[in-house]
Amino acid sequence: DLTRMRDFSDGTESGLRDLAALLVTHMEECLLAIRRGVAEQDGEVIRSEAHRGAGTLAACGAQPRAALMADVEKRGAGRHGRAASGDRR
Repeated sequence: DLTRMRDFSDGTESGLRDLAALLVTHMEECLLAIRRGVAEQDGEVIRSEAHRGAGTLAACGAQPRAALMADVEKRGAGRHGRAASGDRR
């Protein structure tokens, strides 16, 4: 949502570009961490990084993508519960 992004930036095109670059970098970091969490079967990493990503996307007005990340967060939380009980399905 460009309106939301402009609201968070300083209102200039340059500020909007900088904010968009930060968003992309942040989401790349979250997705890499989630990928590592999946590989290591670490539900807490999956949950926490998906939560960070969902919050960032929601704040920027990207609700459909935020909802996808919220779903990943829930799955990570479920995986975390299984890992704590010794179940590594």
